Amino acid sequence: WPFKLLVLDMGIQSQSSLDVLNQLSGHIERRQLAVLALTGTGDAAAQEHALGLGAVDVFTRPFTRAETLMRVTGALATLPGPSTDEAVIRAVSRHFAPIL
Repeated sequence: WPFKLLVLDMGIQSQSSLDVLNQLSGHIERRQLAVLALTGTGDAAAQEHALGLGAVDVFTRPFTRAETLMRVTGALATLPGPSTDEAVIRAVSRHFAPIL
């Protein structure tokens, strides 16, 4: 499995984010993938559902760069192996830099 982390926007339109979690459940259960769920609302039911399907954390917009990196580091720590994958953290920093 080539990915360690998925930041899943719970508001995606083309497919239910909960369906995405269901489709990735095998990778999540084998601890090959950590999922952070991102929401635009504080919908507690959707957040609880995402956590129940294997997301390790749920956070709400707006968010800061520091908060994002903290949550990414925490999510990676749930996987076997090194808990701070510097390459992943650098990639996240670059990707989120324009919006943080």
